[in-house]
Amino acid sequence: MAATSMTIRQALAAAMSPYALPKQTVELLLIEQGFDGDAEYKADIDKKQFYTAVVDGLYKVITLEKEKDPGTENAYDTDKVKELINYYQKKYDIDDPTDYEFINRTEEW
Repeated sequence: MAATSMTIRQALAAAMSPYALPKQTVELLLIEQGFDGDAEYKADIDKKQFYTAVVDGLYKVITLEKEKDPGTENAYDTDKVKELINYYQKKYDIDDPTDYEFINRTEEW
């Protein structure tokens, strides 16, 4: 039996499942991380870089909260999305993009 393969785009969608984003958003996530979405997903892919794209996508899901398609409405449990984000961040040592350090520059004036 031949091994099945998938593209990096398909792997990103699978890693984000059951949460989905518009195609253009997925393309942007891939481009921002330097991936060719049509390339084959391989076991030796840079996991931190790949899951950074996944985490960025999941943050976009949180901002949607409700996704409306013609004739359907999918409500996402944002707490579950946050748990998945936290899992990937810990597993792949990904920085939290929402954890901004406050820099006091008042003394520079």
